[in-house]
Amino acid sequence: MHNAVLVENRRDYTSLFGYRIALSFGIDIQRADGVTATVCKHENGILFIAVWPETTHNYN
Repeated sequence: MHNAVLVENRRDYTSLFGYRIALSFGIDIQRADGVTATVCKHENGILFIAVWPETTHNYN
């Protein structure tokens, strides 16, 4: 997949609803319209998908 990139550094994600989580060792995937999401398995085993930036209205 040419639009997937391994991300090893830690990033802090805050959703529009105020939920905060630290993301590490995820895969960034970028759509054709430029919207990027990080997919990672959290330490408790839950799959987490974060869309960046969460404050941008990506309604296309």
